[in-house]
Amino acid sequence: MNGIRNNLKIRKSEADNIINFLKLIENEDMNYQAYTIKKLIVKTSIKSGIILMLYNAVEAIVTDCLKKIHQKLISEALTFDNCNENIKKLIFVYYEKAKDKSNDVHNRISYMLKFHDYIQEKRCFELSYEELSKFYSLYSGNLDGKVIISVLNKYGLGFDKQIGELKTIKDKRNKLAHGEESFEEVGRELSLEQLESMKDKTFQYLKEMIDEIDRFIRDEKYKN
Repeated sequence: MNGIRNNLKIRKSEADNIINFLKLIENEDMNYQAYTIKKLIVKTSIKSGIILMLYNAVEAIVTDCLKKIHQKLISEALTFDNCNENIKKLIFVYYEKAKDKSNDVHNRISYMLKFHDYIQEKRCFELSYEELSKFYSLYSGNLDGKVIISVLNKYGLGFDKQIGELKTIKDKRNKLAHGEESFEEVGRELSLEQLESMKDKTFQYLKEMIDEIDRFIRDEKYKN
């Protein structure tokens, strides 16, 4: 998990740097007095950029954690019966979706045979997170506390913490991504104090999530 923690540290540092830059502008410490309009545009755009940065950090860290779980399961060469009940269901849904989404009948048969061999203990866990995502997307541009809880529960993780800031970040990010609101509109709606609070609470949330997943792996709760 050290690589994931380092990724979290880097992303937090990036958010800290931009927040501090905004503080300098707010305090008129950068000789922008003669460029009031330009300063306003810069401030609002950067604020919206922070929303995107925070959402991207959430998605990147959650994805890294899921990859780590899959890598652990693969390295353990777990058979179907050795997996916990939630992971068994996850595997079943993956093969069903892979079968249903395959246009070629030979591919469908191949997935059926692989699943049959797996439940018959003739095959060990070999499903990477990237392969899972080809047919079974656990989330798609909509990560907030509720969705994260649901996703982690699919692996048998009992992480149940939610913070309202994640939903705000997700909603604002989607409005920006879909063009429902401009960068300036979103930026004007958010104060620097709100952004800093969002940043602090989001990275604290992600740290606690990483710690919970670390315990899940260390205590081998992925096993039956």
